[in-house]
Amino acid sequence: MITPLSQFSSLNTRCYASVLPSSLGQLWIRHNLQCIFQLQYHLDAACDLSLALIDLPHSWQDALQRYFAGEYAQLSQLPIMLDQGTPFQQQVWLALPTIPAGTTWSYLQLAQHIDRPKAVRAVGQALKRNPLAIILPCHRIIQQSGNLGGYAGQTDIGTTRKQFLLQHEGVILN
Repeated sequence: MITPLSQFSSLNTRCYASVLPSSLGQLWIRHNLQCIFQLQYHLDAACDLSLALIDLPHSWQDALQRYFAGEYAQLSQLPIMLDQGTPFQQQVWLALPTIPAGTTWSYLQLAQHIDRPKAVRAVGQALKRNPLAIILPCHRIIQQSGNLGGYAGQTDIGTTRKQFLLQHEGVILN
């Protein structure tokens, strides 16, 4: 469920942070109790320490926990809002949920999907800045050669996380 930024003025503008344990470690989530703006890996995120730390709404916790239990469609139920990024980056990010769990696309396939076939590198840069890791599943994008590539702007730990998520979703890796 994506809330258009144009509706932001009608939303609670006070932001909070929540930390949720997962199979990949702590997830840091920035939200306003109505929608999620950012989901990052806790130790990697530039955490805004000025935000009040509160429990995540139960239905959101449940959806994330169910994803890690194998119910991948649960993520589409989470209310999100993109409050950052260029129009191009947002176009890339919003195309990600169209990739079914258990499948992968190349950077080129994603660029073609958004009608920007020559923007393969720009697509990669947009994915590097994805503010909603897991929810907007950039881990499903791999190199055309079949190599995993980086994940969340990182190579070592990022690739390990990407491999975990893909295998968790049933992708058979070489």
